[in-house]
Amino acid sequence: MQKLELFPSPLPSEASAARARRRREASYETNEPSRFGEANLTVEDYVRLILTHFHEAPNSAVALRVSVSDVRHAAQAAVIADLQILDAKSSSGLRWEKGAPTTKTGVQEKESDTLSVTPKLVRYQLEEKKNRHMALLDFLQRRCVSVWEFIENSTELQCELAKNEEKLQAAIALCKLQASILSSNSSGDGVASETQCRLTGKFILHAIEKTVVKRGYRTEQLRLAGYNSFDVFYSEVSKITELFERLNDEVQSLSTAVSESDPAYLCGLLESGCAMLSMLCTPVQGSAVRFAPAGSRTLAHEVRKVVVNQISRLSTLVGYSQPGSCERQVRWQYDEIFEVMDQIRRLGTVLLDDYGSLIPLSLRGDADDLRAEEAYTKRVTLDPLVYFATQTPFQESEFAVDFGTDGVITRKRANLFHQCVELCEKYCYFEGMVYLVLIEDSENLNKLDCVLGKLPKSPASKRLELYCKKHEGFDDFIFRWYNGEVRNPWTRNDQKADASSRTMLAYLLAHSQLFAPMLHKFMSERDHLKKYCWLTAISIERYDQVVTLALHEAKEEQQSLPKRKTMASIAKIAAFASPSLSHPDSVQEIDRELVRGKLQELLLQLPLESPVTSQPLSPEELVDTCLASAFSVEKDDPMRTNLFLMALEALDTLAADLLTEKYKDMRAGVWRSCIVDDGKLWDDIAAESAAGVNEENTEVLMRQTLLYKAMKEYTSRSEHPVGARPASALTIEVIEELVRCEGDVDSAVSDQTQQLLMKTLHLALQ
Repeated sequence: MQKLELFPSPLPSEASAARARRRREASYETNEPSRFGEANLTVEDYVRLILTHFHEAPNSAVALRVSVSDVRHAAQAAVIADLQILDAKSSSGLRWEKGAPTTKTGVQEKESDTLSVTPKLVRYQLEEKKNRHMALLDFLQRRCVSVWEFIENSTELQCELAKNEEKLQAAIALCKLQASILSSNSSGDGVASETQCRLTGKFILHAIEKTVVKRGYRTEQLRLAGYNSFDVFYSEVSKITELFERLNDEVQSLSTAVSESDPAYLCGLLESGCAMLSMLCTPVQGSAVRFAPAGSRTLAHEVRKVVVNQISRLSTLVGYSQPGSCERQVRWQYDEIFEVMDQIRRLGTVLLDDYGSLIPLSLRGDADDLRAEEAYTKRVTLDPLVYFATQTPFQESEFAVDFGTDGVITRKRANLFHQCVELCEKYCYFEGMVYLVLIEDSENLNKLDCVLGKLPKSPASKRLELYCKKHEGFDDFIFRWYNGEVRNPWTRNDQKADASSRTMLAYLLAHSQLFAPMLHKFMSERDHLKKYCWLTAISIERYDQVVTLALHEAKEEQQSLPKRKTMASIAKIAAFASPSLSHPDSVQEIDRELVRGKLQELLLQLPLESPVTSQPLSPEELVDTCLASAFSVEKDDPMRTNLFLMALEALDTLAADLLTEKYKDMRAGVWRSCIVDDGKLWDDIAAESAAGVNEENTEVLMRQTLLYKAMKEYTSRSEHPVGARPASALTIEVIEELVRCEGDVDSAVSDQTQQLLMKTLHLALQ
C-alpha cells in the first residue's frame, strides 16, 4: 500500500520528542484544552497546524482552542487541508502494469499491458483518502469545535466539503467501473450485465489519457518519473469532473471516425454514459458527518451540459428525433434499444433529481436559469422514453413478430411504459402525463359510451382525474394541450392528432363534474371553441347562458338544417329549464327560428318543380323561396295558397315591435307579387265592376284571388289573437302605399284597382 505524502516538517531531536510525548500524555490525563497556535495566523499557517495535529494525534480527545478572530481562517484552512488529502500523490511511482503478462511483444504487448492495468491499487489509495477524509471531519468535530461550528454555519464551506466528498466518491466509483469492465472481459463467466459485456474499457482509458495530457503532463515525462496516466488522474481527485468534457470530445471524435451505424459507435457511446453514471452517484455514505441535501456540487453547468448532450446523442442514435426534423430509421436490435433507453433514464433522473435540490436553494436569477435547464432536460430525457414506450416503428418487421412470440419485448415495453408514467408523475412532466393517459385509454376512447361517461372508469381516466386534483394548473394545461396550444413531441401525423384532440375534447365535456367550470371559461376565450360553450354551460347549470349560446349557434349554422333546428330546440328547452329567464326576447327569437326551420322542412317535403336547397336559408331567402314556390304551381292548386301563407309566416319571423323601413318594403313586395300574379283575374274584376251589372259576380271573382284566400285563412288562424292582425297582414295603408309607389301603368296595382283591392280585403276580413 502506498503511503500518501505528508507535508515536510523539521525532524525533532530525541530529547524534544520525549518532552513532546510527556506533554501529550499529561494533556490526555488532565483533558485540558490546548491552544491551537498563536493569534492572527494566516490560512496557510492553520493548514500546517491542522495537518500536524491530525497526523500526530488523530484520536486525542483534547480540544484545540482557536481565538475568535482566527476561527474563519482556521475553517478555511480545514477545507484546504481536506482538499490536500484528496489530491495527495503517492511518494513514488509504482509501475502498476509490472505484473502484466509478458507473452506478447512490441506494440501489442504495450497495449495489452496498458489495458490489463488493474485499478485495485488505485482503489486502495482512494479508499485510504476516503478514510482520511472521514477521519479529518471527525477530528474537526472532536477537537476543533469552534471551527466546526463555523463550518456548519457557512453554506460556502459546507458546499466545498460536500463537493470534495462527491468528487472522492466519483473517483472511487469510476475506478470500480474500470475494474468490473476488465474483470468481466477477462473472466468470461457470463455474470456481467449485457451493457458491460459490450464495453472494453478502451474508451474510458483514452479519455483519461487525454484528460491528463490536457492538464499539462507529458506521457514520456510521466514514464521517466515512474508514473502513468492512472497515477496522475486518480491522485488529483479534485479535478475528476474534467473527465466529462473529455468523454464528450472522445464521442465526437468517434462519430467522425466511424459511421453512427457502426456497433463501435454504440459501444463507445454506452461506455461514455456508464463512466458518467459512475461519477454521478451519491456521496460517500460512510461519512461521520452528512450535510443537508443541497444537490450535487460536482454537477456544474458544464457537466450538466455534457450529460444532456450524451442523452441527446443516445436518443438520436436509436431513431428518435424532435418533430419537424428528419426521422431516422431504427436499425438496432431490441436489447440494444432497451439498453439505450435504460441509460437515458438513469442519466436523466440524476440530472432532474439534482435540479429538484438545487433550485429551492438558489438565488432568484440562478433559479430561473436552472428552471429553464430543468425544463429542457425533462424534454430531452422523457420524450424519447415516452416515444419508444408508445410508438411501434420496429414492430412491423417479421423479426419483431418472431422475436416477440415469447412476450419478452411486450414485457419490456410494458415495463418501460410504467417507468415513463412514474417518471412523468415524479417530475411533473404534464405533456407526458397527458399523452400516456391518451395512449393507455385510446381503445376505450373510440367507444361512444366511454366518451359519454357511461362505462366504468379505467385506471387511466382515474389517473387523469387525480392529476387534475393534485396538480394546480393541470386542468388548464390539458385544455391547451388538446387545443393544439402546447407542443406534442410524439404525434407526427397532424390528422391523427386532430382526431385524438376531438375525441378527448368530447371526453372532457362528458366529465362535467370535474372539468366543466374551467373548461367553460377556457372555451369561451377561444373563438373556434365558443360554439361548444353551450355544452359546458349545461354542465354548470347556467341555462340562461345555454339559451344565448345555443341560439347564437343556431343562427350561425349554415350547413345543416337539422343541426340548426336542434340547436334552436336546445335553446328552447334551456329556456324552460331556466328558473328566471331575464331575456324574454330570446324566447320569442327561438320560436321564430323554430318556425323558419319548420317552414324549410315543409318545402323540402313538397313536390315542387324547383328543388329547395337543404342548407339553412336566411329569413329573407326563405320568404323569396316560398313566394317562388307558390307562383310555380297551378292557380287552382290549393297548395298555392298554403305556400303563400308560408311566405307570410316567414315574413312574420322578421317583424319587430317597431317595424323598420326594410321590413315594410319587404312586406309590400310580398303583397305586390300576390296581386300581380293574379293580373288577368284583376282585369276581369275591374271589367265586371265597371259594367255594374251584377255585384255578386264581382264578389265571386274577388273570392278567387290569392289575396282573398290568403287573408281569409291567415286572419282566422288560432295563433293570431282575435282583433289583432299579424305584422305581415295586408292593410288599407299597405294598399295605398302599393298604389302610390307603383310605377307600372299597366300593373294590376293602380288607381283604378285600388278600391277593388280594398273591397276584396274587406270581404276577406268579414
